[in-house]
Amino acid sequence: PPGGTRVFVAFEPATNGSGPRALSAGATSAYFLQEFLWSTDGTESGTRLITHGGVPIPAADFGSIAVTGDVAYSCAWDALWRTDGTDAGTVLLSPAGYGCRWLVRSGNEVFFLLVDLTTEKEYLWRTNGSPEGAAHSPGNAPRDGE
Repeated sequence: PPGGTRVFVAFEPATNGSGPRALSAGATSAYFLQEFLWSTDGTESGTRLITHGGVPIPAADFGSIAVTGDVAYSCAWDALWRTDGTDAGTVLLSPAGYGCRWLVRSGNEVFFLLVDLTTEKEYLWRTNGSPEGAAHSPGNAPRDGE
């Protein structure tokens, strides 16, 4: 390959038969899904499995990633996660009873769909990354009491 192109991590096929997917780059690192959520700085030693409380974040069928700066948002395990690549900096943003579908970044915010796992109704949301910074679109409110 050309001088600046090289392999730094090779993966065995995932147990579900798919390879790495949903790659998205930040300022100094990239995030991707390979059965679980990972981050990398482009080196083998800098490629890490993202965890929350020591537990890896599994990738969802509809897994996607959006990055602002070096903070990644991921629809992984049918939930919306925010991570800076560390265990302590990985937090769940979506409310209980909802699955996450599709993400897109706009400036410092991320727009995403949440699916009510009971009714299968979808809601368009946005977040600035803080648990209190998530908001649903007008006229698109979740179930009463949430």
